[in-house]
Amino acid sequence: MQREFDPGTYNVREGTVTRGKLFVTGTVGTQTVEHWVMYDGWTSPSGTVTTTVAHAGSGNQYGSLSAFLSAMQTEINSQGKSAKYVIATTEWDTIDPV
Repeated sequence: MQREFDPGTYNVREGTVTRGKLFVTGTVGTQTVEHWVMYDGWTSPSGTVTTTVAHAGSGNQYGSLSAFLSAMQTEINSQGKSAKYVIATTEWDTIDPV
């Protein structure tokens, strides 16, 4: 998979509703690992559902993957909900698609 996100924390939204969080580890220009936590109610993007991913701020607000996953577990459990977790390993690619 080609890298799309630089390391950091991102909010995943459908319109104005936050549907999940993305935490990206690794180094810009090399391999990164994307950790997606998608909340209840999240729907895969389609012709009628538009999903946007927006950077949540400068740097890495959680400091580590374990801190991110712990915060997500606390947030989800405190709301009595469930979530999906997806992990993707991505490579930086300098080849422009034709």
